[in-house]
Amino acid sequence: MNGHYDWEESESHIEMKIPLKGTKPAAVDIFATDIFIKVNYPPYLVLIDLHAPVDETKCRPRIKNGTLTIKVEKHNPAIWGILLAKGTKKELAARRQASIEAKSIRDEQLKEKQKDNKVATERSSLRKQMALEETERNAIEQKKTKEKEDAEAEVYKTFAEIEQKKAVAKEQKQAIKAPVVAETKSTPTEDDFDFSKYDDIDTDSESDMEADIENDDIDEEGEEENRANREAEEDVVYIPAPRTTAQVKFGFTPRLFPTPARESKQTEEGDWISKNRSHLKSHPHFNKNKKYFEQLVGDVTESDPTWLKGKGDDFYRSKDYMSAINAYSAALEVDPDLPNVLSNRAACYLCLGQLQKCIDDCTAALKKLPTQDEVPNLPSEQVKYTKLKIRLFIRRGTSSCQLAKYEAGLSDYNSALILDPKNQLLQFDVKRIAVLCRCASLKEEGDKSFAAQNLDQAIKHYSAALDLDSSFVSCLSNRAICYLAEGKHQKCIDDCSTALTLLEVSPDPNKLLPSGPMPPVGSGKRKQWVLKTLVRRGTAYSQVSQFKEAHADFQHASELDPENVALKEDVEQLAAAAAAAS
Repeated sequence: MNGHYDWEESESHIEMKIPLKGTKPAAVDIFATDIFIKVNYPPYLVLIDLHAPVDETKCRPRIKNGTLTIKVEKHNPAIWGILLAKGTKKELAARRQASIEAKSIRDEQLKEKQKDNKVATERSSLRKQMALEETERNAIEQKKTKEKEDAEAEVYKTFAEIEQKKAVAKEQKQAIKAPVVAETKSTPTEDDFDFSKYDDIDTDSESDMEADIENDDIDEEGEEENRANREAEEDVVYIPAPRTTAQVKFGFTPRLFPTPARESKQTEEGDWISKNRSHLKSHPHFNKNKKYFEQLVGDVTESDPTWLKGKGDDFYRSKDYMSAINAYSAALEVDPDLPNVLSNRAACYLCLGQLQKCIDDCTAALKKLPTQDEVPNLPSEQVKYTKLKIRLFIRRGTSSCQLAKYEAGLSDYNSALILDPKNQLLQFDVKRIAVLCRCASLKEEGDKSFAAQNLDQAIKHYSAALDLDSSFVSCLSNRAICYLAEGKHQKCIDDCSTALTLLEVSPDPNKLLPSGPMPPVGSGKRKQWVLKTLVRRGTAYSQVSQFKEAHADFQHASELDPENVALKEDVEQLAAAAAAAS
């Protein structure tokens, strides 16, 4: 359904105001180029082909009091007088498509520029870091060199003092050993003696003289022995007793990666262990020493579910959903009765598009939750219990809706709304899913009519569904087939173009847009949807002799399925027809 809007302008800007009519801000999708603005706020859609170019990079949307205000700066300041561009529907569509392609090119160029800037910034930061590290290394080397020189100088000084002390001691020792020089006396002659005074000497005293001589010899030997003893006492050096021996054992921190500590990255290694924990036990490198492996990995990472849950939460916050799933699964292997861990793993599955696994985890968590009577009668515990239960219902309901199981999804959202009846977002979601349930029912009736070859009735059912929700893609595509079969080629072209526009939008996991059962982005089934819609629109173009447009659609379809020989033949035929028509 087309939405309502008001606008006003100045020489430099235009301003548009769109009442959202109860649509929550998170559900509003805005797309703008230099000449085209699209606002999707289910079930309403506003398409504006601008009269003149604007600067879409300076588009400033703002939501206040339920009204969306979009202010855009004009490319060339002037008063337009009118907002919408004039021209036929075909001309406006071509103008719009050219603008979208130009915007895509600009966006790609901007991404490349941002990428180059990021690389340049990282390189500059790396160079600065390397320069800083080089400066620190040089400072450390200079400090080490100075300390080495100071230590060497101190050692040489100590050696010099020791040598000096040895020299002094040696000189003192030599001074002690030197012989005592007797005073020199002149040798007396015979004429100098007066022998007359010895006349009275008793000649028998010769034996006494010999005894005196012998006694003199004994005294000299004793003196020499005493001198030797003194020298020996001076040469004795005290040597301390040997010290007792002992063994000192050094223990090293166990490391999983045999790399030097200076090259290891403990944070990255810990993350790797958490991701691959379940496979490490069977690795041949760790089977050689199981005791070491259990000491390294088995103490915390495999036995503490709280630690594992915290690790999974860290991975989830960094959007590494697969690693978070591994951590949560490891925690559940230790303790399967953890509903909050099941809830967190379900959120990861939902983000990865593994919807059935998300439903299974939510169901298991709801079964493991205690009853209301078993919860401690404390306000904090009651609030915690209620919030966890609401999250489980919402996640399971969202997965069911994305699998086109709208009845199951509506039941879960109603259960969540009962627990939090004042939540306006839940109230809106319940109304939205109720509409989708009705649309799915009408589509099913239309499919039955189409199978029975009742095209008018099928179109009636599909149109009723699209009146409730204009972005229900499967109804658009199926109604286009009916129009093509009835020969209403322009209506077929319009429905296919709208469907392709919705299929090109990358859906937000938190929103149900585009509506209806839709394959995930990037999947093979979604590619087949786009291919079939292109072929239907190309066929309709060829029926109204617009061979150039038909050739473009078939060419695009052939690029999506390059192995399809029939498509290649159709492309060649349409190329020839387009050349003949021109």
